[in-house]
Amino acid sequence: MKTSLFKLAIALIFTMVFSSCNQGQKSTSNTENQVDWNLAILAYTFKDNTFAEAIAKAKELGIDRIGGFPGQAIGGGIEGSMAFNMDSLTRGKVLDLLATNNVQLVDFGVISPKTQEEWVQLFEFAKSMGIQNIVSEPEPALLDYISTLCDQYQIKVAIHNHASPSIYWHPDTVMKSLEGKSELMGVCADVGHWYRSQLDPVQSLQKVSSRLFELHFKDIAKDGKDVVMGTGDIQIAPLLEILKQQHFKGVLSLECEGDLHGNVPEIAKSVAYYQQVLTQIP
Repeated sequence: MKTSLFKLAIALIFTMVFSSCNQGQKSTSNTENQVDWNLAILAYTFKDNTFAEAIAKAKELGIDRIGGFPGQAIGGGIEGSMAFNMDSLTRGKVLDLLATNNVQLVDFGVISPKTQEEWVQLFEFAKSMGIQNIVSEPEPALLDYISTLCDQYQIKVAIHNHASPSIYWHPDTVMKSLEGKSELMGVCADVGHWYRSQLDPVQSLQKVSSRLFELHFKDIAKDGKDVVMGTGDIQIAPLLEILKQQHFKGVLSLECEGDLHGNVPEIAKSVAYYQQVLTQIP
């Protein structure tokens, strides 16, 4: 009997020590991967699919946040397309679709209404859908009005940069446009379009970091085409280092505008590379 009790005690001690070691390893791993931002993927990456199919592909990649874009067919048995003027019944169905899949709609864009009335509609849409960022390249004449709507609705507008010669292609222009505006107005930095505009993405990110809400994150080859992250010309590690140093708390949205058919395996490689680089950043 004493021998059995002794063996049981030894087994319990071994189990406790082994469990403690495992917990320590898990904690270290979590610390290495811990960042302040949210990882998302843009539905535009699956623009030839429906929004419902884009959600399914995001889930397949292990990503539970998605950015919507105007004009994409909703799918999943829901009529219509993703639009800020969709009726309340359709909005409810889209919210149910997201909830069923445990996916959050974090942003909507790039969208740039031309009138004040349309901007109000867009903010009402964002409010009803729980969207945190409206991604836009707004008309300069509307910036002051948009600023008041940001404060009124407590929803962010992130100014996006398409490639030159679009109006906000240069980070200096974006930052100048934000002077005197609501703190809820900021930047959606598309690192790929900076590269296409012959700008250094690392230097450009440093310029906008104080007003950065979101990134459209990708890798680009010399010919300007999207490629698997880590195989192109964009320096991924320095960009992630800046985000960690600046304690970035926004959304990092993966985007790929390359092969739009059967692209989940390729995007999975980008996700794996992103995660690998992240673990190597102190």
